[in-house]
Amino acid sequence: NCLLSALKSLSPDQLIGIIGQIVIDHPSIEKEIRSHFPVADLKPLEERIYYLRRNIYKALPSSRLISKTDPTAYNRVSTHVLAFKKCVVDQGRRLVESNQWPIVMDYVFMAWKHVRNTPIWDNPAHNAARRQCFKSLSAQCMTALKHMKDTMNQQSCDNYKNQLKLLVDDSEDMEWCLHFLNIHE
Repeated sequence: NCLLSALKSLSPDQLIGIIGQIVIDHPSIEKEIRSHFPVADLKPLEERIYYLRRNIYKALPSSRLISKTDPTAYNRVSTHVLAFKKCVVDQGRRLVESNQWPIVMDYVFMAWKHVRNTPIWDNPAHNAARRQCFKSLSAQCMTALKHMKDTMNQQSCDNYKNQLKLLVDDSEDMEWCLHFLNIHE
């Protein structure tokens, strides 16, 4: 098909612009377009997070005689820590902007385990990026829960509660999400 060939040559932004304009001109087809959306694939997002987390550990001192969590070690890996944080926050933000709330929740749980597995530094100030990741993921979780509250069944609600209970120890911000689910049962 000639149209398909032409579409393949366009950038993602150009495709978004064209589809957006068609939906503006013909609002009735938005539902049909949405019905053809595939479920977002979190695998490339997780691979990117894993790669950046691995870079943090690769840059740490390898000697058993040297601390891996002191300020000197942090200084060696700080650029990797900041790249990791930026990735976690930006990927989550893009998913929130897509309004695919169950996928946002899946992302929060997936990214959380990677953030949890980053080093905890001796100097509390050096843990700021880790705290910011947890705070951002908690906010993304709350946004998703607020948007899903009217459509979520009891089984999904219970499932989310069980998963959130496991995250509360890492960040008290997640307690707000758990509290929100308990209120809206």
